[in-house]
Amino acid sequence: MRRNTFTHLGAAGVNLETGSQGSQVVGNRFEDISSTGIQVGGTMKVDHHPDDPRQIVKNNTVSNNRVARVAVEHADTVGIFIGYTTHTTVAHNEVFDLPYTGISVGWGWGLFDAGGNSTYPGNLGLPVYDTPTTSRDNQIRDNRIFDVMKTLRDGGGIYALSAQPGTQISGNYIDRVHDGFGGLYPDEGSAYQEWTDNVVQDVPAWLHIWTPSIHDLVVADNYTNEPFMRNNGTNITMKNNTVVQNGEWPARACRIAANSGLEPDYADLLSPSDAAPELCPSGA
Repeated sequence: MRRNTFTHLGAAGVNLETGSQGSQVVGNRFEDISSTGIQVGGTMKVDHHPDDPRQIVKNNTVSNNRVARVAVEHADTVGIFIGYTTHTTVAHNEVFDLPYTGISVGWGWGLFDAGGNSTYPGNLGLPVYDTPTTSRDNQIRDNRIFDVMKTLRDGGGIYALSAQPGTQISGNYIDRVHDGFGGLYPDEGSAYQEWTDNVVQDVPAWLHIWTPSIHDLVVADNYTNEPFMRNNGTNITMKNNTVVQNGEWPARACRIAANSGLEPDYADLLSPSDAAPELCPSGA
């Protein structure tokens, strides 16, 4: 689906449910929606451990969409939600003015990963699987996310849950997380992901890894003007992350920010009042 407007809706704008494969959500406007703007994949057993491979949500693309002022009535929903999916690409979207998280990927707090999450208080009575979920090889890249977490707290610019082998969160520009726990927030059970080449500005913490159940992540080559962060995870590789002083952003950070958000062919989706932030107005 391309070049549509989704507005004044009482539920999600677009929902790609169980078995959705090879779909494209490209170049649309989402605004004034009660719940999530775009949802790909669900959170039930049929999603994380399907009996039939045709039920897997895979090979879907969400790109160059403008998602603004959604979650109007259900403030705990998000701009773009990715549940249990394989090879979902979320790229070059503009996500802003939200009460809660901008982009969320993964689900389950590690409870349905192979071996489960024995430290999570909600695990009693749940089945323990010996096989991984369908969450893997997702790409969350080159998105521009700003003015989020305006109402609620336990969220961030980009939020993740559970093991997602091969998943990469890269090239995103996050600006003005008003409350919340972090610009980059891998939560319970997040594992086997790479968080690289992101630019994070004006946030409570640029990174929030708060518990040992978060493990085997690579966090590298990110840029921020906020020195505060948490890393209480297990086997977290941290390297070449830069804290910028006095607004002197390196040229590479400027390029990442300039490349984020809508690509030129979709710039007309932005309204004059959207005020997308520029990290380096001089074009450094």
